Amino acid sequence: GMHVHISVCDQDLHTFGGHLTSGCLVNTTAEIVLLRLDGWRLTRTPDPLTGYDELNVERVGEA
Repeated sequence: GMHVHISVCDQDLHTFGGHLTSGCLVNTTAEIVLLRLDGWRLTRTPDPLTGYDELNVERVGEA
């Protein structure tokens, strides 16, 4: 699944942030940045306390 954060601003340059969810429309420009994180592994593991699949970040290979 995707978990996308966004930042948007209004005509007065007030900036707001949040999550991009299904149904959001982009009316003008979308600048999208994707990063490749060599040497890192991102996985999700179920958390028994919250019931959510929590993000796990670990370094792999040489440090």
